[in-house]
Amino acid sequence: MAWLITHAFSETVQSLLTCKPKTLYNTLTLTQGFPILPFHTPLTEQFRLFCHHNAITDPATALELFAIFGGLDDVIDPNKPLETLIEEHILVPYKQLHSLITHFTGSNPLYHKVLTGVAQGDGRTAFKRANIGPEEGMRAVDAMREAGFLRTETCFRNLDQERLSFTLPFFRFWFAFVSPLFKGITQGDYAEFSERFAQRRGEFTQRTFEQLSQAFVQESIEGAMSVRSFWNSSLYIPLIVTCKDGTTLVGTLKHSAQKMKKSDLSALQTLAKNANITADGYVLVAKGGFSSELKNQPNVHLFTLKHLKHLM
Repeated sequence: MAWLITHAFSETVQSLLTCKPKTLYNTLTLTQGFPILPFHTPLTEQFRLFCHHNAITDPATALELFAIFGGLDDVIDPNKPLETLIEEHILVPYKQLHSLITHFTGSNPLYHKVLTGVAQGDGRTAFKRANIGPEEGMRAVDAMREAGFLRTETCFRNLDQERLSFTLPFFRFWFAFVSPLFKGITQGDYAEFSERFAQRRGEFTQRTFEQLSQAFVQESIEGAMSVRSFWNSSLYIPLIVTCKDGTTLVGTLKHSAQKMKKSDLSALQTLAKNANITADGYVLVAKGGFSSELKNQPNVHLFTLKHLKHLM
C-alpha cells in the first residue's frame, strides 16, 4: 500500500508528527485506501521517518533508497539488491500503485505529461519536455500542486523564477521510470525498465542529494537563514546560503565518488562572478570527500555524505 501525500486531514495527522518515528507509520489512518500525511511535510522529516522506519543507518544507503522508495510504507530491507527491492515493492504491485496514483490524477494525459517532464528533468524545463505551452502547463501544475504531487522552489534573487519538484521522492521515481514504461511492466516484462534505470541509476539520486544537502547545510552553518539555488539561461549554482549577518556563501555539490579538488572551487568562484553574486565564503559538498589542498582553504565550509547523519 502506498504512503501517499494528500492534503486531507492534515491537521489531524500533523499532531501525529510528534510520535516516535517507528510508530508513526502504524498510527496513520486510512482514507479511500491512502495512509495520509500532510503534503507540506518537509523532506527532512520524510527522510528521518524513512530511515527510522527501515532501520537504515548508513548515509549512502539511506540516500539511494530514499530517492526511490521515499513515500512507501513498505518495510524496505537495505540488505537486498536494489533491483530486487524495486521489483518487489513497485513493479510487481504496479496495478495497485497505479490505481492509487490515478485516483488523484484522473489518468489525465496532460497531468501525466507534466509530471513525467518534471521527473525526467531538473524541474525548470518540464513544459518543454512535455511539449506543451506555458498556459496549459500551469493549469496542470496548479492541479497537481492542489493534489499534493508538486511544490515550487524560487530562484535566489530572482523570485519570479520557479522550478518544480515532487513532494515525495517516490513520485519522481514513478513518473521518471515506471509510468512511461507501463505497457511492458503491466505484462510482467521489466527489460525496458531495467535498461532505462541502469542508464540513469548513477545520476538519479543527485536531485535528492542536492535537496538534502541544502537542508543539512542550513542546519550546520551558524547563522544561516536560507539556502536556495540560483539559475539563469547559462549557469546553475546549487547552493546560495544567506546568513543573518548579511553575508552570502556560494556552494556546489559533487555527487560522484571522486574527490572534490581545488579546481572545483575555482570553477565555483568563476560561476559566482559570472552570476554577479558577491561571495563572502564558499560551501562544498562532496560525496567522495576532498583533496588535501582543499582542507586548508580559508572561508570554505566542507561537507561530505556523512553529514546526512544529522538528518537521520
